[in-house]
Amino acid sequence: GSRVERTFALSEIPDAMPTSQRLAVTIGNDVGVNDAFIVRSRRTNEVAVHANVQTLDELPDSWLAYSGVDVLIIPARHAMWAEQGTAEKIRPIVEWVRLGGTAILSCGEHCETLLSGKDGLGGLAPGTFAGIGYERETSALEEFVGSELPVNVMEADGATQLPYAKLDPVDGTVVFSEGIGAGRHPAVVIGMIGLGKVIFTTFDLDSDSLAAWNPRTDFVRRLIDFALGATDGDERKQVGTSQYGYDDIIGQFRMALGTFPGVGVTSFLLVSLLIVGYVLLIGPVDYFFHRRISKRFELTWLTFPLLVAAACGLAYYLTTGQGGSQLQLNRVSVVDVDAETHRARGSGWWYLYSPKAERLNLWIESNSPDTLELRDSLTMWDGLPGGGFGGMNGGMTSQRSSAAYWIDAGATGGQTRTSLVGLPINVRSSRSFYTQWTGQFETEDNDSALRVSVEKELTGTVENSLPFQLDRCWLVYGRWVYKLGSLRPGQQKSLQGIRSLDLKRLLTKQEFDKGRYKMTPWDRDSTDINEIMKMMMFFSSVRGESYTGLMHRYQDHLDRSRMLQDGRAMLVGESSAAATKLVHSHDELPRGGELTATDATTYFRLSIPVDLKR
Repeated sequence: GSRVERTFALSEIPDAMPTSQRLAVTIGNDVGVNDAFIVRSRRTNEVAVHANVQTLDELPDSWLAYSGVDVLIIPARHAMWAEQGTAEKIRPIVEWVRLGGTAILSCGEHCETLLSGKDGLGGLAPGTFAGIGYERETSALEEFVGSELPVNVMEADGATQLPYAKLDPVDGTVVFSEGIGAGRHPAVVIGMIGLGKVIFTTFDLDSDSLAAWNPRTDFVRRLIDFALGATDGDERKQVGTSQYGYDDIIGQFRMALGTFPGVGVTSFLLVSLLIVGYVLLIGPVDYFFHRRISKRFELTWLTFPLLVAAACGLAYYLTTGQGGSQLQLNRVSVVDVDAETHRARGSGWWYLYSPKAERLNLWIESNSPDTLELRDSLTMWDGLPGGGFGGMNGGMTSQRSSAAYWIDAGATGGQTRTSLVGLPINVRSSRSFYTQWTGQFETEDNDSALRVSVEKELTGTVENSLPFQLDRCWLVYGRWVYKLGSLRPGQQKSLQGIRSLDLKRLLTKQEFDKGRYKMTPWDRDSTDINEIMKMMMFFSSVRGESYTGLMHRYQDHLDRSRMLQDGRAMLVGESSAAATKLVHSHDELPRGGELTATDATTYFRLSIPVDLKR
């Protein structure tokens, strides 16, 4: 694609949101979302920003624009859904959810057009839309929100029944049902759509009856809790800043990833001692040497430059000897794959150390185009969240202007690719990058057959349908973990005889002592990448803010804790193979060449359906 430039006036650029805040977007009328977040914040101490979109023109044309959204709320009643061009605006929403987004979809009698047809939001419904029903009974809804105030079922058109969307069959977890006897129907259903999640309420939150019902705020707040989790405020109060200046666990991960073999850092104490020693040598020591031993002060014209030269040589040795002489690259990747469709979304963190100053052009490509077709691929600078040293929210700014570089964005055939162009790297320094991509694996169907027993544990078989061997595999569902060892491509393994382990006890290294389990405190100084990554993957499952004393907001899409129920299990395995590679070019290498990682790990996570029928 061609490069497009636009200059913005200062007043056009809004203030950036801190990464610690949530972003909720409602497409249509505000159905109590703003009030629900206020109520939620009293319990969670969580700050959220709520944006409201009222016209189709405000909606983006690419799913990438939704990447910063934590939850998308879609009431079906708004008039915009009947306008021309709706399909082009719906398609990115569906794609975003399938790639890991979370949405709350509110229906009712106005959802027939929205859910019907291949271009509608029907792909997000946890079941098949089967028409509109009408309900007088609302006792289950009132009980769900803990309210004794009944819903006054009276619509503006005089109807005395509350319309709802029928789903038949239902493909998801029914939170609660409404109605009496044979007329009972699902009221709230949680469905897993690809790698994402939809909280579907068959009632229209924007209906006249619910809009006039004061407890609607509590109803919406409960739906948001299903979408984002219900963090305890006491847990958030324990979050603090580490001695290295970060308050998000991604900071600890970056510190671990930025450790290179053979590359050391001279401590401030050593530098201070060397400066003091240097001053003593060229001053008092040199003076007393010539006064008491040589007794010839004119020799200071020889000893002084020798001492200066020796000090310069020592400084040069400390600078170059600990700096490393080779280009080094550390990489960690996480690839999420929907086992049903083999759609994939990958994230990669790259830390590059260069012994010399140079400018690089960087982008990613598929490591094996025959097995993985890349669709969108983004290569970007990786910032450190928080207000500590080097953090994006810090008040300190560099007085030295950095050399400019491009983020080159191109779009071809609906696919987006970005690359870093002319990125400067100083001598004996490091740079961190973040890559994100979507794609399609060309592999055989996944024949896993997992069911839930009466004890809510998994039974059946699991298959590795990826073209890579997976080592140290975990199968995770709810609170249980099954250690499976290694799985070759296409290999199936039965869960029979494999003991389930408690996920929280495993990650917090709990030991049984004196009649109770005691967890091992989290080490904020640890550089064990595998330990840090496992914590990031299941952060909410172990009440991570309370346990680690750190947040997990900057890249919290890694935390799949909320996806481990409602009909999905996750197969997690490590591999030395990489789905993508980092390609670079410069003046001496204009056509591009692969940067080989000296330390590389890929975590593959397969989202596998679970049969909930017992």
